[in-house]
Amino acid sequence: MNFSFSRQDYVEKVKPLKKVYLYAVSRTIVEKIIESLDLNVEITRNIEDADIVIAHKNFAKGGAKILSSAQEYRVRVFYVKTNSMAHIQKVLKDALDIQPGDVKTTQNYKDETEIALDEAKNAIKKVLEGAPEIELSAQNTHIRKLQHELVEQYNLKSISIGNEPNRRLKVIRK
Repeated sequence: MNFSFSRQDYVEKVKPLKKVYLYAVSRTIVEKIIESLDLNVEITRNIEDADIVIAHKNFAKGGAKILSSAQEYRVRVFYVKTNSMAHIQKVLKDALDIQPGDVKTTQNYKDETEIALDEAKNAIKKVLEGAPEIELSAQNTHIRKLQHELVEQYNLKSISIGNEPNRRLKVIRK
């Protein structure tokens, strides 16, 4: 008789794959969380394939099509307020019903997107406090787009200046 039983192998085999649909949430950050926490989660491009939806609260307002689609497919929607790694990780853990101690955490980890958005938040704060304009570090197109969206949420103006690869945002009072 062979009594080779691996608890880890058993858990991996019975742990169901969860499919997550993202709406206005950083896919890069979610992928890094999934990888770092070793979650059995797959990001799907179709809401009808999803088990849960994670949506950015500011982009999924009242009449958003995403809400009606989620309701139609009976998919639970969880909201993030910011595209920060810590906040998305907390919402993802809540959505997947992961209890403290079930997985390791990545509390102090920040990727380039989160660092760039933090820089934008600091610039927004300074402009709201009276600075006429603040120039940010050079970023790629995707990150600049996220920064523009963030600035817009605070009713400020932003413009892209410079040429690639040194193209960057300038945050200005309207």
